[in-house]
Amino acid sequence: MATVTELVTRIKARLARRSLININAIIVDEMTHVQTEILEQAEWLPAFLKVLVSFSRVGPHSTIVLDGAGATPELARFIRPLSMDDDANCMEYLVDLAQGIFNAVPRFDSRKQLEQLYPGNGDKPIGCYWDGNIRGAFIVQPHPTATVDYRMRFYQADINTATSPDANNSTLWTRFAGDYLMHTTGQEVAIYLRDEVALNYFSGKRQEAFTRLKTQKTSQDMADTNLTMGD
Repeated sequence: MATVTELVTRIKARLARRSLININAIIVDEMTHVQTEILEQAEWLPAFLKVLVSFSRVGPHSTIVLDGAGATPELARFIRPLSMDDDANCMEYLVDLAQGIFNAVPRFDSRKQLEQLYPGNGDKPIGCYWDGNIRGAFIVQPHPTATVDYRMRFYQADINTATSPDANNSTLWTRFAGDYLMHTTGQEVAIYLRDEVALNYFSGKRQEAFTRLKTQKTSQDMADTNLTMGD
């Protein structure tokens, strides 16, 4: 757990040119860049970016748009859906509100296959497809002919950054992955300042922080696993 100010102070303490007049602004700017352009675009994403949102598509529809005209507001800052190997369903639709029953809408890796299996229109979606374009849309098949109440699980970029933190001067990254964010940012700042000693320090510590973060995720997954063996 850390604030933006705390991480800036720790990074600055390890730099040779820490007395630069604009050093704080440089570090904050790099921290935002690291979060939005490096960490949130990485192949591996932390669990604290996972969200579950509910929304409705009113009337007949064939797509769930992610960005631009007709976009679903609840899907703002969409990075990517959960992996197909994830235990939780990426997309579901409401069957029974009183009992809280949802049916899964499996994600296909081939749009052609999905359209061949479930062509035309139907009461409810049976499958969906996403081509990997964060400005694109999920295709749902068969095309629902009436309103559908959906819920989706996906990775969502943090709304807060170092240049625009929350009321506590924090972001999700400073709170839950501060060490990793700090050393990745320190590495970028050291490169910018041509500080070889700091670069070597931050590069080594960044890998340690990343390993800890992934190990923590693995430990949490194991804690949620039922290890009871059958007869």
